[in-house]
Amino acid sequence: LSKMQIDSSYAEADVGHIRVGQQAYFTVDAFPNRTFHGVVKQVRLNPTTVQNVVTYDVVVAVDNPDMKLMPGMTAYVNIIVAQRKDALRVPNAALRYHPADVKPAWLRGNATDETGGLVPGNGAKGAHGKGEPGQPATVYVLADGKPKAVHIRIGITDNHDYEVLGGGLSEGEKVIVADRAPTASGGGGRRPHLF
Repeated sequence: LSKMQIDSSYAEADVGHIRVGQQAYFTVDAFPNRTFHGVVKQVRLNPTTVQNVVTYDVVVAVDNPDMKLMPGMTAYVNIIVAQRKDALRVPNAALRYHPADVKPAWLRGNATDETGGLVPGNGAKGAHGKGEPGQPATVYVLADGKPKAVHIRIGITDNHDYEVLGGGLSEGEKVIVADRAPTASGGGGRRPHLF
């Protein structure tokens, strides 16, 4: 058991990014605070379809020198399909946030801002990890106590943060990720929660 493999299942939308030789990391329930590493060994071509969802089996080769891993364990696998160094990042929650009095652009159709320019939508494909690099998105910063829209272009994601490829956001700026409920002391309306 010093050499093992993980049979993992990936949706057809994701399998196109997976290649033999890519690095993978995973955890198992028996050791939740330890991260194990492996390498993609095979992407099997025979799909499985359950309730119209198509998945493909991806085999990850794993070294098990200390014999901690056992057959039958459930592994939570992440495969590294892209990497960036020194990237400006923004939390995914900031892409989902919009002020209560502003509908996101994807609900407004082809909305324009006060300058007449197209407002990129937080509901765009890129905000959910399915778009092409450079997908437009909107985040909000606090300006004079009020949310102010900042248009950006987003790149790759690790499902927690997005890479910022361009736009009006700078390193160190605080973005709004949620509204806080009013305080019991009656602090007025909802207050933005900054990250």
